[in-house]
Amino acid sequence: MTRLFLSLFAGISAALVLLYFALEAFTTHWYADLANEVAVGQARGVSNVLEVFLRDYPAQEAGQIMERAFGDSDIPVTMERYEAAQVPLLAPGQMNALNPDEFLLHYRTLDGQWRMILGPVYLPPEVAVAEGVALTLVFGCLGVVCLLWIWWLHRKIRGLEQNTLAFASGNLDIRAPTGMRWRLGSLNDHFNTMASRISRLIFSHKSLTNAVAHELRTPIFRMRFRLDTLENDSSPPVRDEALAGARDDLDELENLVEELLDHARLERLESSLPLTEVDLRRWLTQLFPRLKHHSPVPLALRVEYRDACQVNIDARLLARALDNLVRNAQTYARQCIVLTLDSDGEHGLLHVDDDGLGVPLAERERIFEPFVRLDQSRTRATGGHGLGLSIVREAIRLMGGQIRVGDSPQGGARFTLVLPMRQRTP
Repeated sequence: MTRLFLSLFAGISAALVLLYFALEAFTTHWYADLANEVAVGQARGVSNVLEVFLRDYPAQEAGQIMERAFGDSDIPVTMERYEAAQVPLLAPGQMNALNPDEFLLHYRTLDGQWRMILGPVYLPPEVAVAEGVALTLVFGCLGVVCLLWIWWLHRKIRGLEQNTLAFASGNLDIRAPTGMRWRLGSLNDHFNTMASRISRLIFSHKSLTNAVAHELRTPIFRMRFRLDTLENDSSPPVRDEALAGARDDLDELENLVEELLDHARLERLESSLPLTEVDLRRWLTQLFPRLKHHSPVPLALRVEYRDACQVNIDARLLARALDNLVRNAQTYARQCIVLTLDSDGEHGLLHVDDDGLGVPLAERERIFEPFVRLDQSRTRATGGHGLGLSIVREAIRLMGGQIRVGDSPQGGARFTLVLPMRQRTP
């Protein structure tokens, strides 16, 4: 809005400046000369009559005659003695309008002793037409400026409208141009942000739908197989094994549903959520015993950063993210997992290291997509549904941080949660 106002204001201001100089030239070099010429032409006959009377009558008597003769006319006449102090630039026999705003003409007699004042002399229609031309020029110029500005604005709006219609028609790759020729304030950027988010959500929805269908098919197929087995053989050993397997399948389905709900809940959250300031070192020290208790692989804690590490977090959400990373490390670790707290001065760093096979460089971005697993087997040994890392990335993003993947000093993979620290006041 501010940009549009400034552009219109600048255009009108420039137009007014140009009009000022144009009208000044018009009034100085043409209009004033025209008005004076017309007025002098009208009154020249009166001055000629005065000179005739001055030949036959004394000046004072000639003036009285003129005043009576032209008292009721369109050009009233007044006679005064000429005073050089009042009218210094008026030569004998000269007639001029000394002040254009008064519509008065001053005539100095040929003998130079008297001054005749004629008027007010009203200008004829030709001069009024000239005034109308000047006003038309003013408003016409302003109208052209506004018309150009509206055309320029309409072109930008039309371009954005076409992009919107194309996007609504299914072209999800369309984006609004952001160059100055097409930029409509910050609306183009907002449109592109909206289009990118909608495209990402639609793609995620399609991928999620396909992946869910695939993930559901396996436990449902196993449960159907066990029901068929029970129908054909209901002996106690077969029945017990089938029921135990069915319970495991139901647990797997329940875990899948919970992960789907968590993933959907995080996607629905706004770009920020209410955060609480905590000391990350103290928070991690309190959380670590629970993580260690539930870990089947030895879990160690290292605190490399000894100062208070103040960060703004959602404690429950961060705990869930860290728990997901630890469980992911448990899947691939051989003998140990190391949890490390460190800082680079601006961010709190939580490293989760394992001694597994690591993550190939080409796969370090793809593993955060929903239902992506490097191990393509579907056995419970590898576990999970490929949603854990996606949930971690979304949770850390909502807290203003990010997650990184690298090589661990233990020989496996290192997942690092990067959280902005609260800057200390000097």
